[in-house]
Amino acid sequence: MIDTTDLRKHYDRVEALRGLDLKVAPGSIHGFLGRNGVGKTTTSRSSSA
Repeated sequence: MIDTTDLRKHYDRVEALRGLDLKVAPGSIHGFLGRNGVGKTTTSRSSSA
């Protein structure tokens, strides 16, 4: 299960994520879709830490 509220990620002065709320229930499947460079990898790495 993933449950995060107001997730933020900065690289020096660059704000990569601003206030992401995300809930993924146990047993469900969740995926990220989007163009290159929109923050899919940054989001998954930040929420797993």
